[in-house]
Amino acid sequence: MTTPDSSEMEAFLAEVKALMAESLADTVLRHLAKDCKTLVSSGKMLRSRLIMRVGSSVGVPRNTLLHAAAAVEMIHAASLLHDDVIDGGYLRRGVPTFWVERGIPGAILVGDLMLFKALDIVSEVEDTALTRQLIKMTGEVCDAESEQELLLRNTEATWENCVRIARRKTGALFAFAAYA
Repeated sequence: MTTPDSSEMEAFLAEVKALMAESLADTVLRHLAKDCKTLVSSGKMLRSRLIMRVGSSVGVPRNTLLHAAAAVEMIHAASLLHDDVIDGGYLRRGVPTFWVERGIPGAILVGDLMLFKALDIVSEVEDTALTRQLIKMTGEVCDAESEQELLLRNTEATWENCVRIARRKTGALFAFAAYA
């Protein structure tokens, strides 16, 4: 097996974005087309790139890679929606955050909706172990965010705590990407 070249990667990422948009089009978000496009097309898509590079090199079926990538990107996007609310972030990638534009309840609800649509996407693949792994890693992200907010907020930051939280928040989704 070989790893994809840049044109194959860009085509794959376009398919990932299309699958994410298609999934959100089945929801009330279809009425917010501009917002949906922003939710599914911004960022570097590092997790999807990792899925495609590793998965294609070991022969994982393209459909599995596509669904795993779309799911992990949606979970990442949902976590950013929630993080922006929790942290009071006003800008992300140079534009106003979703909660600034649509309100805190809207950002929380859209983030929750994206989490469940991500699980729906990955469950379309025959490999139930993949769905279980995504659920486990998403739980790890939520647990780390809860620890950061409920136990560590207003405490002095230590290097050990920062590394532990980062490994569980950011690292968990990269671990899923390498697993897929």
